[in-house]
Amino acid sequence: MAGLSNPSKTELLDVLAEVKTRVQDKLGIVDFPMPQFVLLGSQSVGKSRLVESFAGEQFNFISGTLGSRRPTVLEFRNVATCAGSKWSVLDQQTNQWQQLPTQQVMEIVGEAHNKLGHSVSSEAIHVRVESN
Repeated sequence: MAGLSNPSKTELLDVLAEVKTRVQDKLGIVDFPMPQFVLLGSQSVGKSRLVESFAGEQFNFISGTLGSRRPTVLEFRNVATCAGSKWSVLDQQTNQWQQLPTQQVMEIVGEAHNKLGHSVSSEAIHVRVESN
């Protein structure tokens, strides 16, 4: 994370996020190529805490089972004019983002995992966090 303290790298990531936002909003494309990372690890080793450090706030997906049953794609956007954080979930049927209270987003993500029971799915749930 120390590498991100360089202002030019931060500006580059902001520009990439803006380009991605504009392309997605115009074309409705979700899988626009951007720098990405995947977290894998044993249970209770700090994966969520690492993601929370990127988000700059603490959150917890509500799930009645241990472990994720599907990929969760978290998209972080730096929006200079944003007061506080704004959370959205991508509606798979309409391909539109729905801005919702943080707690409701957590419940939706938890339910998406829970409804699979003991099976798993490659179908991701998409969450966007906008903050400054």
